[in-house]
Amino acid sequence: MYSCWLLSCVTKKQTTIFIKKTGGKKYGKENFIKEIIKFFDTREELSNYEKEQVTEKFIKENNNYNISIGGEQLCCKGTIPVYDENELIYKRVPIEEQNNYKSINKGWTTVFDNIDKQYKKIPSEEYKSNKSRYKPVNTFKKNHIFVYLKNDPYKKLIHIDKNEFNIDKHVISDHHFQKNQVRVKDKYGNISIVSTDDPRYISGELIHFTKGYKFTEEQKNQVKENLGLTTITQEPENTEPVTTEYVYTYDGDNESDAYSWINNYGGTKVFVKMGEIPEGELNLVGATLFRTNPSNQWLDRTFTITEEHLTKTLNKASTDIPATQDGLIQIFDMMNSDFSEFTVLCICTVPGWYNVTFDDWYEIIQFTEPGIYGYDKRTYGGNDYLKTFTFSATVTPDNGNNNSGSSSGSSTSSNPTKYAGNEISMFSRGICIGDSVTEGSFDGNGGVIVKRFSYPAILERITGVKIANAGIAGMTSQTWYEASLNSDSQWGKWVNQEWVWNTNPTNSGNDVISSELDFSGFDFAIIHMGINDLASTYDNSKTIEEVLENFDTYISLIIEKLKTANSGIKIFFATIIPSYAPASNPTYKQLNEKIKAIAETTEDVYLIDINTYSELASKPEYNVTHPTALGYHKLANEIKSYISYIISKNLSEFTEIQFVGM
Repeated sequence: MYSCWLLSCVTKKQTTIFIKKTGGKKYGKENFIKEIIKFFDTREELSNYEKEQVTEKFIKENNNYNISIGGEQLCCKGTIPVYDENELIYKRVPIEEQNNYKSINKGWTTVFDNIDKQYKKIPSEEYKSNKSRYKPVNTFKKNHIFVYLKNDPYKKLIHIDKNEFNIDKHVISDHHFQKNQVRVKDKYGNISIVSTDDPRYISGELIHFTKGYKFTEEQKNQVKENLGLTTITQEPENTEPVTTEYVYTYDGDNESDAYSWINNYGGTKVFVKMGEIPEGELNLVGATLFRTNPSNQWLDRTFTITEEHLTKTLNKASTDIPATQDGLIQIFDMMNSDFSEFTVLCICTVPGWYNVTFDDWYEIIQFTEPGIYGYDKRTYGGNDYLKTFTFSATVTPDNGNNNSGSSSGSSTSSNPTKYAGNEISMFSRGICIGDSVTEGSFDGNGGVIVKRFSYPAILERITGVKIANAGIAGMTSQTWYEASLNSDSQWGKWVNQEWVWNTNPTNSGNDVISSELDFSGFDFAIIHMGINDLASTYDNSKTIEEVLENFDTYISLIIEKLKTANSGIKIFFATIIPSYAPASNPTYKQLNEKIKAIAETTEDVYLIDINTYSELASKPEYNVTHPTALGYHKLANEIKSYISYIISKNLSEFTEIQFVGM
């Protein structure tokens, strides 16, 4: 929206005219843009041009901020502000002519309201009848300031002489006329002035008094024509990156509860949380670490992280452990007193289980929350610990990229399992295909299955979408597919398109019982399997390559069955939950990469990367081996958010869900 308040600015050699958009200092400088319209050699030329554009007719339009006509009358010396005879147009006239006009202040008094704690202009009669409430502005003395007492919870303003100010007693108020205040209107159009902190203004109950004002296209074109404008350009956004240095320290206190710790299986404190991961891209190359040995400071060591640190892989107990992996970066180091290289710093971006190195061994360690962690070797028999980690992070102004928690040049996108939308609820009926994690198995009681606490059942409850649980505990992709064709091969039946461990189940009256799964009637499907496929690698009966090839074959057959029975169905293919598949496990990593490859190369199949983003492994209350009821609830909510996130990012691909199967 264009406004028509022209502001002149005089330099030594020329005069410049600017046009401003919406408000001014009064309305917030962020609501203005500035553009040079025309140059003048003299102030007189500027004044005449301004007078031509900002006319009395234009001011009366009531949809702009102009209260005075343009021209030299804006000079104040020897003049006084008045209204014209119709009390519509503000202008300045010579003081000697003031008796011929109505003063803009006649009948009004500017006061400070002791109750509302704000400045306002009120009718003089109201001031006269409420002098205890109001203090006229013109009674304030020179060299006086507004303060409030530090111990005053209500911050009542006091007007004192500057010489009386005591830094230990007083706080200078920023509460002066119009500062931190805004002119607003309510839903009835009543206009008033309130503080910018007013809850009614913050909530939107009160809006800026100009909101809703609009120029007609004709008016916009007239402004452009008057000023010779074709476009108004925005000030360029700041795109300069900002780098901040951080120094994280640990004082060596491993006895008190002052720090958060990562413990090993034996309950020993092994890594102390030194701080959170700051916003931006972590600049690890060039960062420094200081290791200290309190009993022998001659062994203290400072070293700088290099590219080699980030690309190194250590072999412990015949297991390769890379420095950089999905979700965790480890910095290895060795000094003369060390037995071998080991992990001295961990940067965890995704909670989960990871292989972490020690002297001549490694342990599977659970990191329950993101953060930057340093070692304390004294807790498990050593004499030193990481005292200081100095690094920097670079934030680039948002250009559509996310700067949160990235490192070494790679950025981490927002977590889709945290997405707050509920687009998944547009579906009418889904099917969940998988193994024990899908069917709803629990540790204890011989691996009992309680389907009402399975993630498909919980997903159905929280979304309101009908969902069939087609999970079969213990199944590989191959045996599940074979059971979908002939349930008798796995000693069960399909009852209403859900698996039942009974070859002769009781029919309640309306049940559809079959030896073959009916794949039809679904507009979406979730596939989560592969855990049992890897079993043949443990006894070396198959290589990992053979397992993955077989997995690819049967997953493709399952997808084909779903698509044949439901034309246009949307299929969501999940990586293995992190409690089963820690990111550091190379076999599961290969399986998850296969899942990603299938999703990326198959039409209407979308990846749910639960392994990367799920918090299922962050708390023991969520899972042991199989998830607990709390864990299944967590998983169901994460899948709900993830699928909704996928839909929100691919809207055009979900516009014909209503025609699935037709």
